[in-house]
Amino acid sequence: MVGKQQFRIQKLPVDAGHMANLIPLSVLDIMKVQLEKTEGLVIRTATIAMLLIDWYADLDVLVAGITTPLRVYTMLRKYTPSYVLLLGRNWLQAVHATGDYGN
Repeated sequence: MVGKQQFRIQKLPVDAGHMANLIPLSVLDIMKVQLEKTEGLVIRTATIAMLLIDWYADLDVLVAGITTPLRVYTMLRKYTPSYVLLLGRNWLQAVHATGDYGN
């Protein structure tokens, strides 16, 4: 949610091993979100690559009836992940979610 404007995402992955919530820059462009500059933030991806994170935005994210204020980080435009939004460990902690990794 940006201001009073809402955007719907049909499916979004959750990665309990990932510390940050990630969103492509192209999605934030569509949402017309104000971006803030990071201070040299770098993350290691699942492929062991190092990824520079230049920008972040603060959003209210509504999932399963729970609205959570989140800081989402975005990578350079040349990276095009398959997801629209990746929720990380801090979202899981904020909503007090517990994982069921049995299957």
